[in-house]
Amino acid sequence: MSKPICRIDAEVLDNGDQKLFYAGDPMHFPGFRQLRRMLFAWHKPSYYGTFIDEWPANGQHGFILPARYTAGFWSEMPLLRHGTVIEWGSGAEELQQAGKLLTKALAEGWFVPALTAGRDNEGKPGWRLLRGNESHPELTFTVQCEQLGYEKLDGQLGAIIADLFTGEEEVAQAWKQVSAAYPASSYVQQTASRPMYVDEYEMWEEIGFRVLSLPFAIGLRLEEPSAQDGNWRLLPWVHQRGNPAMGHIYDWNGSSAAGQVGSPISAWPEQEVAEAIDRQRGRWLGWIEQLGELWNAERVWVFLEQESEGLLARGIHVLLPSWWEELRKTKPSMVASLRKESGASGLLGKDQLLAFDWMISVGGMHLDMESFRAAVKGNRKLLWHNGNWMLLHPRWVKLLQTFIQRMGKRDNLTLSEAVEAYLSGGHSFDLGDLQGKVDNAGEDFIESQLHWQVKLNAPVTEWLAGLEDKERRSGEIAISETLRPILRPYQAIGAGWLLSLRQIGFGACLADDMGLGKTIQFMAYIATLKEQGLLTTPGLLICPTSVLGNWEKELERFAPNLKVYLHYGPRRARGEEWESSLENKDLVITSYALANTDSEWLQTLRWSVIGLDEAQNIKNHQGKQSKAIRSLQAEHRVALTGTPVENRLSELWTIFDFINPAYLGTFSHFQKRFGFLDKGFEAADDKQRYEKGVNQLQRMIRPFLMRRLKNDPSIQLDLPEKNENRIYIPLTMEQGALYEAELQNMMDKIEQLDAMERRGIILATLGRLKQICNHPALYRKDIGASMDKSGVKRGARSHKLSRLSEMVEEMLGERRKGLIFTQFIGMGDILREELQEAHGCRVDFLHGGLSKEARDSMVRGFQEESNGTQILILSLKAGGTGLNLTAASHVFHYDRWWNPAVEDQATDRAYRIGQTRDVQVHKFVALGTLEERIDEMIGRKRTLGNQIVGSGEQWVTELSTNELREMFALRREWVRD
Repeated sequence: MSKPICRIDAEVLDNGDQKLFYAGDPMHFPGFRQLRRMLFAWHKPSYYGTFIDEWPANGQHGFILPARYTAGFWSEMPLLRHGTVIEWGSGAEELQQAGKLLTKALAEGWFVPALTAGRDNEGKPGWRLLRGNESHPELTFTVQCEQLGYEKLDGQLGAIIADLFTGEEEVAQAWKQVSAAYPASSYVQQTASRPMYVDEYEMWEEIGFRVLSLPFAIGLRLEEPSAQDGNWRLLPWVHQRGNPAMGHIYDWNGSSAAGQVGSPISAWPEQEVAEAIDRQRGRWLGWIEQLGELWNAERVWVFLEQESEGLLARGIHVLLPSWWEELRKTKPSMVASLRKESGASGLLGKDQLLAFDWMISVGGMHLDMESFRAAVKGNRKLLWHNGNWMLLHPRWVKLLQTFIQRMGKRDNLTLSEAVEAYLSGGHSFDLGDLQGKVDNAGEDFIESQLHWQVKLNAPVTEWLAGLEDKERRSGEIAISETLRPILRPYQAIGAGWLLSLRQIGFGACLADDMGLGKTIQFMAYIATLKEQGLLTTPGLLICPTSVLGNWEKELERFAPNLKVYLHYGPRRARGEEWESSLENKDLVITSYALANTDSEWLQTLRWSVIGLDEAQNIKNHQGKQSKAIRSLQAEHRVALTGTPVENRLSELWTIFDFINPAYLGTFSHFQKRFGFLDKGFEAADDKQRYEKGVNQLQRMIRPFLMRRLKNDPSIQLDLPEKNENRIYIPLTMEQGALYEAELQNMMDKIEQLDAMERRGIILATLGRLKQICNHPALYRKDIGASMDKSGVKRGARSHKLSRLSEMVEEMLGERRKGLIFTQFIGMGDILREELQEAHGCRVDFLHGGLSKEARDSMVRGFQEESNGTQILILSLKAGGTGLNLTAASHVFHYDRWWNPAVEDQATDRAYRIGQTRDVQVHKFVALGTLEERIDEMIGRKRTLGNQIVGSGEQWVTELSTNELREMFALRREWVRD
């Protein structure tokens, strides 16, 4: 029985791909699927025909075979597939012969780069087969190639190689390496509108295919004039191979010219040099107009911007003026240059206006507006300016003109604006959408951001140097005679610094380390204002409720001459009583909560000064309390805080927006400029940008922020030692079971929740897991029970509580006092009951639910009464700031907070000026739980020191499910009976 016959023919397409099509009776067309199987079921490179496209066009049915597959396909094609005999047409038979020859040539390397004749008969780079007289290919190979036609085979070879470069990754990468070593070789895979090489041998030398015969190479060197009206010359540069910087300038006739740079020209025969120059000149004339003529600046611009790039890309060494590449990369900026007379009087103030002139800066050279407009009008891109060439690129002209149109009318800045712009290094001015083609720019998009900066004159520069020298500036200020004798030297400097900034109208942030006496420095500042008659209206001090009493006592003790009104409590003055309550008062003290509630009355006055104690309380810039306080009017503003940044840089912005409104710009502008710093150095995508951002922000805030640390040798506090240790505690079996159950409950739910619900359950679970780590009774809400239903005593249900009780017993035996911090009110109640029952001593619990009088009484009982309170428990928020509790020599952190600054601030209630004993700090960590992870994280956060501290709890909600499981998971080996 005869087998069916399927007739197939083929032809080459214009792009080098080949079309295989059914050439038999259309009535017997087997269908694309069957035809694909017959032709390609064996063809592995195309994944058995999967990557082969169909050709259902012009009444034909077939497939497109990519050029890179053609040679291998025809050389290996079987005759019989799937019981069908394939009958090949004449075109297919010819391509089979060609495929076998090309496969042989590719395997043996019988091909070279070539100047092939294209259809338009212009020399174009490509590839060709070796002829019979070259490298001795096999005789039969040569004969067969001659029979088929070399030109036709060369075309197919070029198409195959070109397709390999784009379609095969390994080949493409290899060619990329070759092109990097020999830049001109990349042009073998491109076409040119003009001849690039005189002959193939020249091309082979240029692309590194043939060993170079001459010891030198010919490049070009652009010689610049020494004045604007002089002429430029493009001359041959004969240089050592591999060292284009070492060479000699020649004239176009081959004569040596002045300009040798360390090259042994005597070793190079003059005749060979002249012939090489002449040959290259013939080549270059194809694409460099006016070669050998004298050029003006406009002609040079065309060469620099357009023609030189093409030469360099072809591997031709072109020596350009050293300034060109640098200026070409440099984006111009605008400079507000202060006039010489601005600020010359020396009596500078924050809102004083300083006159300036706009200038354009390019590469450190400044161009005034008149010169700029003249250059634009004359369409000049290269300018001779103060003995140097200056580039005015067309792509920037529109940007500069738009800036001048919008900002050019402004000719003065306030001192505050000038200082901020100078210290920050300037600003990027958004000019909006400036898309559109610019003549000769060569780009379709113009950046819409232009940098502008301030150039200070001599008087303002000297003034700013004095501002940054805080110690010298404060030393020139007279301090209150009442308080000066009791101030430590660094405290006198701080008070003087506050007064010095007041003189020039700038607010101040006193950010000394906790315990260094910010309170007494502010008191000295207020007392000085009174003694000098500067309190035309009262000062206003806003502080946390927990320290209102402390301020009262300290003022009575150190500044009894100040008349103080405490605006607090249900009987505080309002309405008609408000004005009379302020009569003859020097200072009004109130709380943050009342500053918001009673803002109606506080806004009726322009205060002589507004001071914020624990200024981080206004950190939420969108909160009503923060907005109300920042809206108050004052002659001067002072922020006191040991932690200007607790969580995010937005807190620093809020404090500075209070002391110097608008100095750091709008909040959105600040976030756009510095918000990326919140990630921290380790997580920063661009470490160099991060360090630059930190340095820039530090420069901006440094003149208005004073921060001294306790360990600074110049402070000379002579404080006793502070010893920190961690107390690692396992969970009880009850705690372990509750912990795992709570964790599993969360993991079972979070996959089904939307983003908002997911965040909510994660934060709630985080809080409950912390409660379990503290004590099961806190979690179960049976706080008042001394034992559980099974009769297990309260102390035995938590190893953390029992260990704390043991340490307290030891502390009491040494006749010492201690502070215990917890973030849970319920835990404070448990601790108070347990410790009082276990040790029979007086234990107080200070928290936010107490009245001011009750808090003051507790602090007084702890600090002043030897037989009073031995242990003071404090909620972290209510008692972690502002209080002076130096009677304690032990500090216990019963549970942990994410932010090390918060814990340090709490510890420094005891470790501060006035402390005479070594302070022991004990931090409890529940092993194998999230508390251990928190402890590890706190250690990492300290890497930012006093610059930036990491975030609070919210980031936990963004963790993936697997990350949450790893973060919260309980390690069972640490659960004990």
